Amino acid sequence: MSEDKSRAKAAEAFAQYIAAKQLRDTPERRTILDTIFDFNGHFTIEELAEKLARSDFRVARSTIYANMELMIDCGIVRSHHLRGGAVQYERRIGTGQHFHCICTRCGRIRQIREPEIARMLNYRRYPSFTVTDIEVYVYGLCHKCRKASADPRSSGERK
Repeated sequence: MSEDKSRAKAAEAFAQYIAAKQLRDTPERRTILDTIFDFNGHFTIEELAEKLARSDFRVARSTIYANMELMIDCGIVRSHHLRGGAVQYERRIGTGQHFHCICTRCGRIRQIREPEIARMLNYRRYPSFTVTDIEVYVYGLCHKCRKASADPRSSGERK
């Protein structure tokens, strides 16, 4: 799905959700949603607030948090509560199914696509249970951190 189609689909889904909840369609909500599509991957509330401020759009943190919760409930955004770090968010529309490799040292997140694993998880059935979403986190060391830990200079040791 193209970026423009993803934005339009998200805007339409959010407008329908807002109307169904009998909430107001505000410029803040539309701008927050549009700004989310400026990120290519994961982001924090802090990064979202900074991006909004750089575009001269001032919005209270409480408004950002409240709207992120609405977008999560609507299915446009997903939150990730990762080990030892700030909550990360990502848009769900237009990103395709992917999994996350997370560095336990620096916190870097790499999105990976594994069609075989996705196919297996998507078609797996469980008795008395309906799967509505799948999240996979793989923890380890990224290339840079693994390389740094193998370098004696990085641990303070001397040759």
